[in-house]
Amino acid sequence: MSYSTASHTKYYHRYHVVWATKYRYKVLQGSLRECLRTIIRQTCEELGVHIVRGVLARDHIHMFVSIPPKQSLSDASYRHARTDAFGLCQDYAAEMNA
Repeated sequence: MSYSTASHTKYYHRYHVVWATKYRYKVLQGSLRECLRTIIRQTCEELGVHIVRGVLARDHIHMFVSIPPKQSLSDASYRHARTDAFGLCQDYAAEMNA
């Protein structure tokens, strides 16, 4: 167990976050899966969130993350969901409409 540090604090905030596709459809596979993985990593890097462990299944995502105390879990989850959905819609709009 290692504590993270900020300028005036030491913290150990770990959260287990699970996202599931609607109706648990098994759509997270192939190039979509790889694209989602890179989007999640970029978003975490931008927010200062450290992914301790993560698993991408075909119908859900498990993430064990460390979030700094200046950020709430709900804010980080909202930003992830919004950024991931927006990025995927831009990349796969043609495939979804076909």
